[in-house]
Amino acid sequence: MKRVFAYLGVGLVMYAVFLLGTLPASLAYSWGKAYLGDVSLFGVNGTVWDGRAASAQVGRTRLEKVRWTLRPLMLLRGRLGAALEFDYRAQPGALSVSRAWDGQLHFSDVALKFSARDIEPLLRLPATELGGMVDVQLDELVLAQGRITAAQGLLAWNQAAVVKPAAADLGGFTATLETTAEGIKGVLKDQGGAVQADGLFTLQANGAYDFIGTLASGDPRQPAIAQGLQLFGQPGADGRVKVNNKGVLPLIGPGAG
Repeated sequence: MKRVFAYLGVGLVMYAVFLLGTLPASLAYSWGKAYLGDVSLFGVNGTVWDGRAASAQVGRTRLEKVRWTLRPLMLLRGRLGAALEFDYRAQPGALSVSRAWDGQLHFSDVALKFSARDIEPLLRLPATELGGMVDVQLDELVLAQGRITAAQGLLAWNQAAVVKPAAADLGGFTATLETTAEGIKGVLKDQGGAVQADGLFTLQANGAYDFIGTLASGDPRQPAIAQGLQLFGQPGADGRVKVNNKGVLPLIGPGAG
């Protein structure tokens, strides 16, 4: 009998979600926008279940041509979830996101592309302009109070280049991410271009990170590369520069404040 009541309860919840999903998205947004924090939608239409927005502002991030589809089965895992499609700086993107009752954000099927210029602040190279595109393909990403607590997937910097102060083609790089008992681990490799790279990145739940690796120039026709690598340290007898950086990543996403 208890099982029957449990199934009945789930059925009633799913039916309520279905009814709510038929509401016009614009009406639901006008009712609930005060609870969305730093998320603002513009040009909303469709339904709560399958809706669209001409644009969305998420903190400092601007998205265009946003479309969402609710994923009601996530309720069985104690989360509210939706699949999203959008444009970010003229590049198409997609992901699935769900929010747990404790505020954790779970992302999956993440597919994003953006300019390498967006990662310039992370590299902390003054007066440097980067070229190329960053391709993000993640099976899992979990944020808790603005901290990354889990990540699984691949990051790639394709057609990597330095535009300023001296132009140089770097080749490309990939970082494979996985969640381990010690935290998030990322393995850095080059794609066989002008810069040879090997490294290991670890990230703790408190945001503390540690990167240990080596960099070397693989193209003597681009002396600017060897000169630029000296910003990370002096090359050894084998021509490779050892890099050892530690720090704390800033808070990101909702809950970062």
